[in-house]
Amino acid sequence: MIQPEITDEKPNKCCIDNTSNNLYYDYGDAVEWEVWHCIYCHESYVVDIEIVRDFKNMKQVKTNETKK
Repeated sequence: MIQPEITDEKPNKCCIDNTSNNLYYDYGDAVEWEVWHCIYCHESYVVDIEIVRDFKNMKQVKTNETKK
């Protein structure tokens, strides 16, 4: 899936933080980016997906195989 063209415009005030749940997921590639749509101003925004690996809280895999 190809990311849509974007502008240099700043997000509207109603879209800057999503504490009022005004943004909803529309579509995306589910790996690098998603498009979110505002129910108040009806603008859509590309949102980069950031994956953070939490090594501090990693858990060991339970297995019956002998480790070599």
